[in-house]
Amino acid sequence: MTILEKLFEQYADNGREARAMLSHLHTNGSTSFANSRDEFEMEHGREPGGYEFFDRTHKTKDGVYPENTNTQELIDMAKSKIDASVASSSSSKPRIEVEDEVFNELMYDKDNSNQKPVGYGFGVKFARHKKETANLIMRLSSSVSDLLTAVQSGRVSPETLAATNSALRTITAQ
Repeated sequence: MTILEKLFEQYADNGREARAMLSHLHTNGSTSFANSRDEFEMEHGREPGGYEFFDRTHKTKDGVYPENTNTQELIDMAKSKIDASVASSSSSKPRIEVEDEVFNELMYDKDNSNQKPVGYGFGVKFARHKKETANLIMRLSSSVSDLLTAVQSGRVSPETLAATNSALRTITAQ
């Protein structure tokens, strides 16, 4: 298997793994999250909070959540916690901040706040991996091209060999 085939197979495996882990299905269809955010901002004159955006992107057109997911449970739990927090709060914190705090508490693993949200946001991880892979391939292509040019001219330098070797090691370590 070539290096490129290995990279693309790893890329496909990551996608399959991410899709299998989804417990909340996006219902945006072909509308990107960026366009959904813009639509929300046009309608409300502000950016959506995490809770609002999740709710918007996980409801079907008829306003219900897909069956066989735990999205309705999450939204109900979040709404209950938000209402309780707003009712008991003596501060003048805006509701959107309370919503975001509660939503983040429910979505993120409590043991490690740096982790990705549970069942949410795998596209970001996938997009980052895709960009990293593309950068590695470009680096390797450039190094191999430089090496071939040096070989053709009869002037292969230790620096050219070291750069190509480094690019190959980086990719095979992935």
